[in-house]
Amino acid sequence: AAIVFQPLATADFGQIVTDMEEVLRGTGEDTGTQVERTDDSFGYRWMVLSDEDFEDLVVGVNVISQALEDGGYGERILCAVFAFRDPQNQHVYWIYNYKRGAYYPFVPAGGEQRRDSERELRLKAQIGHELPVEPELERWFPLWGIPI
Repeated sequence: AAIVFQPLATADFGQIVTDMEEVLRGTGEDTGTQVERTDDSFGYRWMVLSDEDFEDLVVGVNVISQALEDGGYGERILCAVFAFRDPQNQHVYWIYNYKRGAYYPFVPAGGEQRRDSERELRLKAQIGHELPVEPELERWFPLWGIPI
């Protein structure tokens, strides 16, 4: 899983990010969660969490988002991304848009930035009753180059 946010070059923001990384690394020794930071070409920071236990990933993403929100930087959060693989070993992502308070599926179709929109709609139909799914399809933004 990952949480994506736009970093800010201030001491306060930098300290919040450093503190939350330390907390996640500290708790990761007990839970097995690993944390990695990477920046993309659009200027967004990806805090990538790796763990065999899905609940630990959800908790980790919540720790990061809560730290940013508590610090007054909630508007800098773009989204959270949860990565899965289907039985055919294809990537399937569920993206949580913090500003909209809803999830949407994203299924890259391989090749040059193509997506499997039909599969995304099937996933919405299958999972939509269990998650708050973004009702406006035009807000299902693709994220290319996801580092997880």
